Amino acid sequence: MVRTCCLLFLAVVFFPPALRAQTPENVLLLVNENSEDSKTIARYYAEKRGVPPGNICRIHTTEAETISRDTVEREILKPLAHCLKINRLQDQILYSVTTRGMPLIVDGDDSAVGDLASVDSELTLTYQYMLFGTYAFRGRFENPYFVSFGKRDFRPFLRRDYDIYLVTRLTGASVIDAIRLVDQSLSAGPSGSFYFDLASAGESTASDWLKRAASRLRGEGLNVTVENSGRLVDNLSGVLGYASERPADLNQGKALPSIQWNPGAIVTIYDRVTAQTFAKNDSVRRYGADTSAVAALYVRQGVTGFGGYVADPTEDGYLRPQILFPAYAADRNLAESFYSASRYLSWRLVVIGDPLAAAFHKRTARHQEAIVSAFRPGLDAETGLPEEFSRRRKLYLTQKYSTTPGAVVPLLKAEAARDRGNSSAALEFVNESLRRDPYIKDSHLLKAEILEGRSDFVGAFESYGKAFEPGRSPRELYLKLARLALEELKKPDEAVVYTSWLYSRYGRNEPQIAQLHAEAEFQNGRLEDALSVYSRLVNEVKPPSSHALAALGRIYYEQGKFELARSFLAKALESMTDDPKTLDGGGVKKSFALSLGRPAVERLLDQIASKQSEEGRNVSVALGGPLREGNDGNVRPARPVLDTVIEYPEHARRAGVEGTVVLSLLIDEMGQLMRSEVKSGHKDLAQAVLKAAQRWRFEPQLVNGRPEASRLSLTIEFKLSESPRFR
Repeated sequence: MVRTCCLLFLAVVFFPPALRAQTPENVLLLVNENSEDSKTIARYYAEKRGVPPGNICRIHTTEAETISRDTVEREILKPLAHCLKINRLQDQILYSVTTRGMPLIVDGDDSAVGDLASVDSELTLTYQYMLFGTYAFRGRFENPYFVSFGKRDFRPFLRRDYDIYLVTRLTGASVIDAIRLVDQSLSAGPSGSFYFDLASAGESTASDWLKRAASRLRGEGLNVTVENSGRLVDNLSGVLGYASERPADLNQGKALPSIQWNPGAIVTIYDRVTAQTFAKNDSVRRYGADTSAVAALYVRQGVTGFGGYVADPTEDGYLRPQILFPAYAADRNLAESFYSASRYLSWRLVVIGDPLAAAFHKRTARHQEAIVSAFRPGLDAETGLPEEFSRRRKLYLTQKYSTTPGAVVPLLKAEAARDRGNSSAALEFVNESLRRDPYIKDSHLLKAEILEGRSDFVGAFESYGKAFEPGRSPRELYLKLARLALEELKKPDEAVVYTSWLYSRYGRNEPQIAQLHAEAEFQNGRLEDALSVYSRLVNEVKPPSSHALAALGRIYYEQGKFELARSFLAKALESMTDDPKTLDGGGVKKSFALSLGRPAVERLLDQIASKQSEEGRNVSVALGGPLREGNDGNVRPARPVLDTVIEYPEHARRAGVEGTVVLSLLIDEMGQLMRSEVKSGHKDLAQAVLKAAQRWRFEPQLVNGRPEASRLSLTIEFKLSESPRFR
């Protein structure tokens, strides 16, 4: 008894509350600078928790809740890894905190074997991304911190044991709700009871888990209530932990039960989709029993932590309550408790709350001293990298290339020097690595990046090429080689080798890659190929970029089709931003022949007007020859592919107006409607036809199998007794 009291006294005196759990030095705060909500929440949390300025990573990404996997890597994962490296925080950081105003869902297949995931769950693997240098997480990944079934040893999360991060989110239906999470975590204490709501007295996996959780907690002397009558647990007070097997839409018409939460309370609900959105500020009023926003409702009600899902996690992907709640009661913090209870990463879990929130404090002084020392990792004296990260990366590279530590250590020294901004030392070390083993591709890649940063584009291109493997290298390496060849070395013939591969795999879904490929094709003199790519972009990407419109205009100008060129250039001018110097060139970095800003587009339009005036060219000449009409055997006339009906104007119908409308349409060789003219017809009826025609698609005229521009005459008949039809 005396020994216990002495230990407790030492814990209080020598280890203040800030050290009872991992400290703010182990937290990295991720802030979206494009979101006022994110910046406000991050500012509040950093001040209240005392997060060091060097642990705040500022990125620029969309506020949309759902984004693509490529966007996750480009706008979140890479900047996050950069922040960690330049501040040497790879080992020291244990937790990452995201906020409202940051993307929530990685778009993908939401089936049981699909790759749809929460952004936070993807970011848990950032450490491995830095170790391996690639992002290949698709589908669920076994969580090394998961506590196997029946195990009672809830280990603290230490860097020496785990190569992942634990990621939580400060969010809610509003900024105020997210801020309340911080306040609740700072006030967390062990007072309160646990309530588990079973759907019925019947057997199920979830009910078995909840019963086991109750048994464990009772074994620790905690107050636990299990409701299995099928009746909704409601009007509760003093709750510290809660889980329900009952889906939210079965809560007898209520969005959630009435519960008064104690500071530190954690919750999970066994429903497939409970954290799919936090976008609405009025979630409480609007969502009702819509389970996709249940997490937002519980946060507003006052919980400190919530574990929810952006999509069906499958039965095996649900949080284990028999681990979650006993771990929390065993003095694990909020992040440790939730992640020790989750089997998978790169999956669908969202953990809401401050990762450092901890309601129970049971550690002895000696135990705490060991933990605190483990949370302050040092640097590897040989490489200059954080010691655990250095050890793991050295082992990985040695095995990957079947090489010696003597070749790998200089590479790690180069990475450390690069992260510190010392490119000269980095280049010296990486050259040493290549002298010892010229086949280490990571060394060639690092050398290429250093040379590119020094504007040695010839050397960079050569080094990237030595790391390149056709068909096996990552997308980013193809892009590097393509852009260097096209933008810096002015070698479009070499660039097109890489852009062709990129376009065949990604061009349909990524306009930037399509534009890069079209640029390479144009500079190689293959105008028809460039025309085909840009025409697809104009037809399929809505609204079309001003870059694609201007590029088509320039190509038609080069081909002498001035009326078509004028039309596309005029449209490009209309869609440009207010900045007269810029054009949204997407994947194209430099101002090439096709990347035209406002002044260049205006000059081209002036040149077209001058040429048409001087030479007296009419539309038919500008289009490359006389427009053909009719069908003379080798000519298939243009025709509309209708996907928009013609609406009979209601006021014309009430006035008893009938008749026919005759249109003359100018269709270019890509099937684009370039001009429409009413030849005859009542003005109200004509306006209805013109409105519909703007949304029609067309097949161009074919002459001997080749598309050509042409005029198309259409007659539409309006009768009160039937819908408008072609005649």
